[in-house]
Amino acid sequence: MIFKWLKSIKLAVILMIIISIFSALGTFVPQHQIPEYYYSKYGALFGKLIVLLQLDHYSNSILFGFLLSLFFINTLFCTLFRILKIYPVIFSNNVNTNNIVYFEGNMDELIKKLKKSKYKVKIKEGEIFAVRSLIGKIGPDFIHIGILIAIISGLIIGLTTQTETFYLSPGDEFQIEDEKLMLMDFIVENYDNGMVKDWISKVKYKNNIANIEVNKPLNLEHGRLYQWSYKIGWNVKLYFDGLNYTYEGPELKDFDVENYHIKISRFIPHLKVKNGKIFNMSNDPVNPAILVEYYDYLGIKLARQWVFEKIDYPSDPPGFNIKAKIIGYEKIEKTGLLYSTSKGDTGMFIALLIISLGVIFSIKRDYNKIIAYKEKDKIKVIIYEKKYLSEF
Repeated sequence: MIFKWLKSIKLAVILMIIISIFSALGTFVPQHQIPEYYYSKYGALFGKLIVLLQLDHYSNSILFGFLLSLFFINTLFCTLFRILKIYPVIFSNNVNTNNIVYFEGNMDELIKKLKKSKYKVKIKEGEIFAVRSLIGKIGPDFIHIGILIAIISGLIIGLTTQTETFYLSPGDEFQIEDEKLMLMDFIVENYDNGMVKDWISKVKYKNNIANIEVNKPLNLEHGRLYQWSYKIGWNVKLYFDGLNYTYEGPELKDFDVENYHIKISRFIPHLKVKNGKIFNMSNDPVNPAILVEYYDYLGIKLARQWVFEKIDYPSDPPGFNIKAKIIGYEKIEKTGLLYSTSKGDTGMFIALLIISLGVIFSIKRDYNKIIAYKEKDKIKVIIYEKKYLSEF
């Protein structure tokens, strides 16, 4: 029962439809981006669904791997069943059917007629054996074998994929495959509503400038370099009144000043509070703020301050003897590039070649074979395919 289900055409059709839909969705969805990209581009609901179904890297996702494995088993069983059932018949020099006609003419005339109809004719001991378009009969099996190799190659690609990420600013150099590359420029394109439309990195590689966009990677010798993400960081300058100390450096840092251990949070350029929650509304410094926390050397929190550039603020607890001030900030934009390598590409090329040959072979769909011999004063012709009885 299970074997019959696994080799069924219905299962093959269902799997092909599901895989096609899944692949199409994966093709339309930009690959290898950070989750925030999908939330921004498709909204919270569809963005989370894309990440959950792993459509952001569908080719090596668990669901896609399961579908391919099931399709492999189905195709393998179908192919083996067909080969075991059909090949002993089509490669045999016998024709065991009840499709019989009597040819009106002599053996030479029959041979001439067969050759004119593209049969390959063999004569042995007064008996004629002729076959036509054998390659067309086995063409579908080439397609099946090609599909099997393609599935294996696809799984190998999914299992052997390795990635490396780079966050770069214009002018930064990085190394891949013993080759030095340089980010020349980075462009962010937005829709009218502010949502990200495209990220474009201009990369210098072997004295050429390549534009890397979402779904338009740069092909290298052993892998591909993808436009993966976009990152904004901030350098901040804070003055600590009461300590007479100025901090200048990146956000999300902690440092020691006199008897205090100070932690600064991520810089928020456009802070807004809604329903008791803090949001960053944009990357423009409309209402800059940063959280500063003070600890002693035992790790006990002494105070915390939400520091704003444009408005005064209270400390928690009130009357704390140190007050931080924002006196400067600088936005640092970085592009995120992802380098991906995998094995199995050669196998995929071979699979596509075999499938192409199978399609070409399958064009010839008029397979037939016959046996003819003299029976008394007539020529008896036994025909494999009933639909070709009229030829004789």
